[in-house]
Amino acid sequence: MSKKPSLCSVYFLVALGLLILNDFYLKQTFHNSLTGKISDFCGLYAFSFFITQLFPKQKLNVHVTVAIFFVYWKSPFSSDLISTISNNIYPIYRVIDFSDLMALIVLPFSYFSDSRQFQSKLSTQLISIISLIAFCSTTLPQPYQEFKTPQYLLLKKNVFNLNTEYEQDIKVVELDSVILIRVYRVPIDKEGELDDCFFENLILKDLDLRVLYLKDLFRDSDKTYLSYSSYRDSVIVKGYQSVELDSLDGKEVLNFYNGRLNGKFEKYVSNILVTNGYYQSGFPDSVWTFYDKNSNIEKTRLYQKGEIVKETKYESGIVVLDVNIDSRVDHIRTKKFVLAFIVIIIIGLIIFLVKSFKSDFYFDFGKYSWWKKLVTSIVSPIFVFLLSLLMSYVIPQSFTYPFLGIFFEIILCFMFGIPLFIFIYFIISIRKEVDFLLYILLFSFSIILLKETLYLKRILKETTEGLSKQECIK
Repeated sequence: MSKKPSLCSVYFLVALGLLILNDFYLKQTFHNSLTGKISDFCGLYAFSFFITQLFPKQKLNVHVTVAIFFVYWKSPFSSDLISTISNNIYPIYRVIDFSDLMALIVLPFSYFSDSRQFQSKLSTQLISIISLIAFCSTTLPQPYQEFKTPQYLLLKKNVFNLNTEYEQDIKVVELDSVILIRVYRVPIDKEGELDDCFFENLILKDLDLRVLYLKDLFRDSDKTYLSYSSYRDSVIVKGYQSVELDSLDGKEVLNFYNGRLNGKFEKYVSNILVTNGYYQSGFPDSVWTFYDKNSNIEKTRLYQKGEIVKETKYESGIVVLDVNIDSRVDHIRTKKFVLAFIVIIIIGLIIFLVKSFKSDFYFDFGKYSWWKKLVTSIVSPIFVFLLSLLMSYVIPQSFTYPFLGIFFEIILCFMFGIPLFIFIYFIISIRKEVDFLLYILLFSFSIILLKETLYLKRILKETTEGLSKQECIK
C-alpha cells in the first residue's frame, strides 16, 4: 500500500492553517506583536517543510539555507533586494525586527518531523496551491494612508531623535524652540472601503497620536493605543503659532493651533505663489487654489468638512472642467440605487425564465448526451465569473477583489455554480436556447448583487463607526 504525500501531514496542515488564519483575520483584527510572531513561527515551519518535499534528498541543506535566508531577510541588508522586487515584480512588505529571529527555533521541529505520521486525506495538489497563496500573503505590503494636502505637526523639542532616519513616513525639522514634523504617510491597519476624503479624515483626526505611536514613543506593552491626552498635551506646542519653512522646492507659510495646522496655508516656488488654502484643526477647508509659474490659476478645490466636493480646472483664465465630486454620503446613495437596479434586473430575468418554463415551446435539450450536459454545467460557471467580472467595471465605485479574492471567487463559482447548473440542465431542463444566456445572466447578476451588498454593508459600518466616534469634522 502506497504512502500518502508528505504535504498531507497534520503537523504541516496545522501550521499552514494557523498561518492563513493569522494573516487573513487575526492580524487585521488584533494587529499586535503576537500576530506578527505567529506569522514568523508558522510561516518558517510551513515554508521549510514545503521546500523539503520538493527536495527530499536535500533536507539538511534546505533547512540551513532557509535559516540563512531568514536572517538575511530580517536584516537591513535585504532592503535593496526587497525594494527592487516590490518595484518591478511583486509588492513585498517586511519589518526589520531582530526579535523575529526567535522563530528559528522551529526549524529543528520541521527537520525532525515525521511526515509519514498523522496523514490527512486532502488533495496534495490543492494543498500546494493553498500553500503558495499563504506564503505570498505573508509578504503583502503594509497599507499606508497618504495625504492629498501637506500635513505638519508642531511639537516641543526632544520628542524625536533628530539623527534618526524615518524613511518615507515623516521628515523632522528642528526650529528655534520646537520641531516641525512633515507627515507624508502613516501605516494603517487596513485600507478604507472607499478611497475618499472621508477615510482620510478618520486618519487625520488623530494624526498626532499615530505619529507618536509610529515612532514607539507612545506604546504600552501590548502595542495598543493608550489614553494619550495628558501625554499629547505635554509635547504639543499650545496656542497659535506661525512658521515659515524654507526647503529645496520652495517656501511654505504655515499656521498652527495646538500643534495642528489651522488657518491660512501658502506655498511659494522661486518667490511665486503656487498654492494657497486653509486648514481647520488639521483638515483642509474652504477653497484651495493652485497656480502655474506665471501666477495663473490652474485649478481650485472646494473642501467641505474635510471632503473635496468640487474641482475646477482653468486654461488661460477660462474654466475648462468643472466637476462635482461625490462625498461619502453621495457614494452610499449611488450604491443603493445601483443595487435596486440590479434587483429589478434579477426579477425581470426570473420572470422571463418562468414564462419560458411554462411555454408550450420545448427545446429538446434531452437529445444531448449526459456527458455534454455535464460539460455544459462545468463550463457555464466560467462564463458566470467572467461576465460578473466584466460588469464590475461598469458599476460606479464597484468592489474589486485583489488577486487572492478573485481566486477564491472562482472557487466559489465552481462550488455552487456546477451543482446549480447540473440541477438546471438535468432536472429542470431548458425550454429555449436563449435560456442558456438568461441563466448565466441571472447568476452573474446574483453574484454582483451579493458582492455589492456586502461592500455597501462595510461602507455603512465604516461610516457609522467613524461618525459615532466623531472622527470627522462637525
